[in-house]
Amino acid sequence: QYTYIAPPAVLSLAPASGLPVGGTAVTITGNNFVSGATVTFGGKSATKIVVVNANSITCVTPAGTGVVDVVVAVSGVTGTLAKGFTYVVPVPLVTSLTPNSGPTAGGTSVTLSGGNFGAGSSVTFGGAAAGSIVIVNASTITCTTPAGSGVVDVVVTFSGVSGTLAKGFTYVIPSPAITGVTPNIGVPAGGTSITIKGANFGTDATVLIGGNAAVNVVVVDAATITCNTPPGTGTVDVSVVTSGLTGTFSNGFTYFDTNATGTNALLVGKIFGKFGNKPFTNNLTIQGKIPLPSNTPFPVASVTVTIGAFSQVYALNGKGVSPDKNNNFKLSFVEVNGYTAFTLSLKKQDLSKLKALGFGTTDANVSMPIAITVDGVTYRFPKLVGYFAKSGNFFAR
Repeated sequence: QYTYIAPPAVLSLAPASGLPVGGTAVTITGNNFVSGATVTFGGKSATKIVVVNANSITCVTPAGTGVVDVVVAVSGVTGTLAKGFTYVVPVPLVTSLTPNSGPTAGGTSVTLSGGNFGAGSSVTFGGAAAGSIVIVNASTITCTTPAGSGVVDVVVTFSGVSGTLAKGFTYVIPSPAITGVTPNIGVPAGGTSITIKGANFGTDATVLIGGNAAVNVVVVDAATITCNTPPGTGTVDVSVVTSGLTGTFSNGFTYFDTNATGTNALLVGKIFGKFGNKPFTNNLTIQGKIPLPSNTPFPVASVTVTIGAFSQVYALNGKGVSPDKNNNFKLSFVEVNGYTAFTLSLKKQDLSKLKALGFGTTDANVSMPIAITVDGVTYRFPKLVGYFAKSGNFFAR
């Protein structure tokens, strides 16, 4: 027995386009659709096919590309709508970036917001590829910026279609920052070799010491500069200038007065008078640093110690470490990084001279200036602050 099957006719699709990833729900309109009908798009089977009636089928598109034929088959008999469906790649939409600026070196982590971002999307900043791209979802991408300069377009490309946020990111040159200067003291004539530490030092960096240009500037890396100081006086700012941007370290360098007297002298040093509650009953130790030039020969000939009205000249023995013959003191010098560190211990005999200044009969506070004179050059230190107790012991505060 022969059964005649009317061939299906496919007249239209709604919608007639969709995403390449598939998943578009469509309604096919035509004739002679029967239960069990199959549907293909460009030769690939649709899913979730429902024959609503003889004139309507609903289904979901498979993945595909380009313009394809849509075929409905019933018991081996087919009906085709040529070029009935178009796979359309949506244009990525880039609406914003957070943050929208970063350093020229790149490496800034940014979040792109927008739409139509698909798996495999690429991102460029000013034509340079971004790194560490993560497609979070169809509206969010995270990535890191490449190196660049100026104001640039940000482009997201998906399946060959690009979306652009014009002037979406600005590369900024970070200002140099200074964290330290070593050594931070030197002679007024200049020529002290110093090392400047910090960040964002460019290869074109220049250095100003008190507003005057340093010489022999070497940018070791983005965090280190070496140079020689220009002539100057007093305590001055240190500045690094790179690409027109300036970073300043206030009061970063001191030109010490080689004939220092009064308030113009360098103020460094520490006083130790006791540890815990135990006083130094037999000696008082003064420690500090004096900015002798690095080429100062040892030994210096003599040292004068002045504490309040007490003043004593000590001749050195030629080795930079000098106890006197009566063992009233011990002095040692050690040169470190352009400084001369010293330790001076006043022994019992000279301590008795200090106590004879009028302290010791009652508990009394004392605040006395301290000066160290090395070969005729005087360096003044913070005051010795403490008290002499009735016992005659000195307690440093």
